[in-house]
Formats: sequence, C-alpha cells, structure tokens
Amino acid sequence: MAQKKKMSGKRKRRKQKRAALLFLLLVFFIFACLMLFVFRLRKIEIIKNQYSSDREIADWLGEDKLSSNTIYLWWKYNRDGVELLPSMADISVKLRSPWEAEVNVTEKKFIGRIDWNGSLLYFDMDGIVSLQSADIIGGVPYIEGLSFDASKVKMGEKLPVEDDDVFQGISKAAEEMEQYILIPDKISCNGGDLTLHFGGIRAQIGDSGYEEKIAQIPPILQKMFELYGGQGGVLHLENYDGSSSIRFVPDTAAADQAGQEEQ
Repeated sequence: MAQKKKMSGKRKRRKQKRAALLFLLLVFFIFACLMLFVFRLRKIEIIKNQYSSDREIADWLGEDKLSSNTIYLWWKYNRDGVELLPSMADISVKLRSPWEAEVNVTEKKFIGRIDWNGSLLYFDMDGIVSLQSADIIGGVPYIEGLSFDASKVKMGEKLPVEDDDVFQGISKAAEEMEQYILIPDKISCNGGDLTLHFGGIRAQIGDSGYEEKIAQIPPILQKMFELYGGQGGVLHLENYDGSSSIRFVPDTAAADQAGQEEQ
C-alpha cells in the first residue's frame, strides 16, 4: 500500500513539473510573439535635430538590426555609454505605442567651422570634428589661421592642429560672446592670440582675460558706428586689464602711416 502511494506521489510530481514546464513554454511563446509581432517598429519620429537629417539618423539607428524592436530601441538609447553620431550630444527614445517610437536628439554646440575638401567642417568646444556640410550654420564663426594636416582629419576625432590649446581659447571666447549675443563673422588665430572680426572691425583680444575684454566690445562697437560709420580698423584689446585704455586704429590711419613710411 505504501509502495502504491509512493508511486502515485512521484507521478503527481512529474505531472506538476510537466505542467510548470508547459506553462513556462507558453509564457515564453507569448513573450516571443509580442516581441516579434507587437513590439515591432513601424513608425519613428525624430525631433529636435537640426544638422543631421531624419534619414541620416534613421539609417544610423537601423545599422543595429535589433533596433527594429521597440523595447530594445527604448532600452539601448535610454542608457549611458551608447555611441552616438559625431554631431550628437545626447539621444533618448520614448514609446508612443508598442510599434511607434519618438527619438529626441540633442545636438552639439559648434564653436567654429573651417574649409575642408570643398565643404565645411564644424567642430565642438573640444575641437572634435562633428559635422561636414555644404551649408553655413548661422551663429558659428569661420575660423582662420589653424594649421593642421588635412589628410589626418577624421569625423568624431579632434582636429589635428599643431597646438590644440587653441580650442580652449576659442571655447572660452565663445562662452563670453554668447552672454552678449556677439557673433563675429570670423575668428583669426595667430598662435594663441585671437582676433574677432565684426565686419571691417577687428578686435584683437590676445590669448587670455577674455571675460573683461569681450565685455567691452558691444558698447565700443556701438560707439564706433556712431563716430566712424562703417569704417574698418583694429580695436586693440590684447593688453586691456580692466583699467588700461583701449585704442582703435582706423584703416585710413594705418594706410596714411604706411604711405608716409614709404616716402
């Protein structure tokens, strides 16, 4: 009798194990169906991108074949350490439905552009080459005087200049100019010394002390426009220390001096 009860108990446990296994298989099957047929990307909207096109970003996302699954897409691009396009600072994904995703792009702030192979290269505050485009982006000044090997330029890497401390100077100047909504047409680099070009006026600001120097530029530009109209010249701020005088040399004065020296 005891032997029969023991055998019956074993059969019951085997049935329970089979039932549990079948239940797990059923759950796995349902989960797999959901992942394959329900959480499958059918519509994607990319927002807040300005420099990279929707197509470029969509193609980049599609390079990972698993990104056709919305759950995977959401998981991958809402965590730290994901590799981004050179022009991006951040990215996040929100699911509007199991098959529809919204991709929110935060793009980098560019501090300068240069000519390269018939197009324009834009770089960020660290000197990282972040965008190649034929279009001129408003508010990003042209940078001249940078010495670099054009054959070594690579997207997503620092521009190979001889002295990359220049990026720190341009970045600091850009931060100060942003406070005063100053947008130069061009920035010239002569070693570490910077010159800001506003039309025909060139403001020489040297290689340090940008906070005090750039704060002087807006009222001086306004005053010079009143006094000299559209006349160009050099605004000497390179030695300004907060108390010293600021000298403006009109181009006509420089030309007259050059003529006298020739005589």
